[in-house]
Amino acid sequence: MLTRGAKIIYETGWHRQFGAENFYSDFPSLTQNAARYLVSQGIRMLGMDTPTPSLDGSPIRAVAGG
Repeated sequence: MLTRGAKIIYETGWHRQFGAENFYSDFPSLTQNAARYLVSQGIRMLGMDTPTPSLDGSPIRAVAGG
């Protein structure tokens, strides 16, 4: 369980691909279930070593209402 208002930073190792041709098109993504969990825990910030939380953004927008 996370503390409400937590700031989360997760590392996938994708930062090692920075500069590669596929850096912005083939990165690890959060699942919708993972996004739901983070929202349900009331996190305030999400940091990651990928360009965005998901390839098309839909899991985060669908859960966070964006």
